[in-house]
Amino acid sequence: MSALSVIRLKVNGMVATALVDTGCSKTILNKKFLPKSKCRYSNSQKVVTFEGEVHQCTGSAVVILEVDGIKARDEVILVDFQPFGVDMMLGMSSIKLLGGVSISPLGKAKFGLSYCGASALNKDKVKKIEIKKKDHEAVFNGVGWRVKWKWRDGESPDRLRNKVAQYGIPQHATADYENELQEWIDRKWLLEYDEKELGPPKGQIPLMAVIQRNKDHKIRPVLDWREANYFIETYTRDADVCVEKLREWRRMGNKPAIIDLPKAYLQLKTDKSLWPFQTVVFRNKRYYLTRLGFGLNVAPMIMKSVVSAVIDQDELVKSGTSAYVDDIFVDESVVSRDYVKRHFLKYGLESKEGEQIGNDGVRVLGFCVRKVGNKLMWSRGNRVDAMSQKLTRRVVFSICGQMVGHLPVCGWLRVICSLFKRKAVSLTKGWDDEICDENVKWVLKEVFAEVERCEPACGDWAVCGDEGKVWVDASSLAIGALIQVGETTVEDATWLRKETSDIHINMAELDAVIRGMNMALMWKLKKVTVFTDSVTV
Repeated sequence: MSALSVIRLKVNGMVATALVDTGCSKTILNKKFLPKSKCRYSNSQKVVTFEGEVHQCTGSAVVILEVDGIKARDEVILVDFQPFGVDMMLGMSSIKLLGGVSISPLGKAKFGLSYCGASALNKDKVKKIEIKKKDHEAVFNGVGWRVKWKWRDGESPDRLRNKVAQYGIPQHATADYENELQEWIDRKWLLEYDEKELGPPKGQIPLMAVIQRNKDHKIRPVLDWREANYFIETYTRDADVCVEKLREWRRMGNKPAIIDLPKAYLQLKTDKSLWPFQTVVFRNKRYYLTRLGFGLNVAPMIMKSVVSAVIDQDELVKSGTSAYVDDIFVDESVVSRDYVKRHFLKYGLESKEGEQIGNDGVRVLGFCVRKVGNKLMWSRGNRVDAMSQKLTRRVVFSICGQMVGHLPVCGWLRVICSLFKRKAVSLTKGWDDEICDENVKWVLKEVFAEVERCEPACGDWAVCGDEGKVWVDASSLAIGALIQVGETTVEDATWLRKETSDIHINMAELDAVIRGMNMALMWKLKKVTVFTDSVTV
């Protein structure tokens, strides 16, 4: 241990005693300084005291530290005991963010020697950022972000007409749903509406519960913004496309990692002028949402603008990261996860610890990526619903979407799903009409069994090289293309031909070549060999 001195400082505005320790990398804090709602619980870390005692950590949290008039935001490790009789051990992570420390011969600590690379919250120390887009604005003032969307034609509606407070909540989800909303209230994301301050409410957004099946059935409160979205202008020309971002990430280095911004939208504060339109009713009380809401049509574009602006503030971060909404992909051969985390924290965005891709099956854009031998392999990251008793067009399209989705390689499954959807359309007039054809049901069960036995959606994650092969073919039923880089099949695609098509097979073969070459261009391949069995082409 390299203890320097004992000091007094503020943690989230409360006075605490701390042992300054340059031998400790992370700051350790007694959890009594934080409400339960602000703690992220985890049992994966342990702390060994100077006496050799091992203590299990209770979790982590982001706190605001203040000493000598300097403020900094840092992530700390939480414990349920007092380390060395003080409230916290101030480690090097926080010391750096507070601008360094010097110790006088009498043991007095002085902070703020240098702000080089520091994440000080002092407005004069962190660069102010202003973003102005056609459909939104955002400002970082040195502490946090304030965002504002733009109304269609520049004018807000007089008021929204909706009067529904909440949609039906499944009984098994009620407790988790209400606990999550209570956390929003505890963290002051939801505040009781005050007409004296804000005037009459101008809109009421219905609340509903969404069950996230791919996240252990976690319950997420969501607002139904459909009515409000009609009045909000949005420009999606520059919106990120998941498939394109996936191609980019698969070509980024041999040491990939992923960092997630938890509750990303709720980290962005909305402008006060918008609060009267963001009211909700919970437990017979009217609240207003002070943060950006999930389901708002312009929210993804606002999030993209903010994250992109933060990345642009540091050339090293810019060269080694790529973002898709709230997921930050990091090439650790260029920049470390810890450096990226601290950079985002500097600009008011809290992030999770981050994971190296390949460890224990990390989820990336809906995929499960794990290390097999010396290679990273991807596989399906979602669960496919079991076939229901009543088979409708809507059910068929839902199942086929889950089977294929945005998976880059699906083999035979892709064309089968396209055929199922075509058949469902031919057998029904509406989305909820029942499909009574027993052959369709039987074949669908066979497909389920085959996917269970031999999953076609899988392959190598990393794609390296600028040379590739394009395999194409066509038949009376469909045309297909496949891209290969080295020995890795990186993407395949299938397009059904029209049932009454009178286009000659040679033209279909040519169409396959054109589509295959377009796919190769998306992968930015510089040298391509085309394989086709058509002599005419």
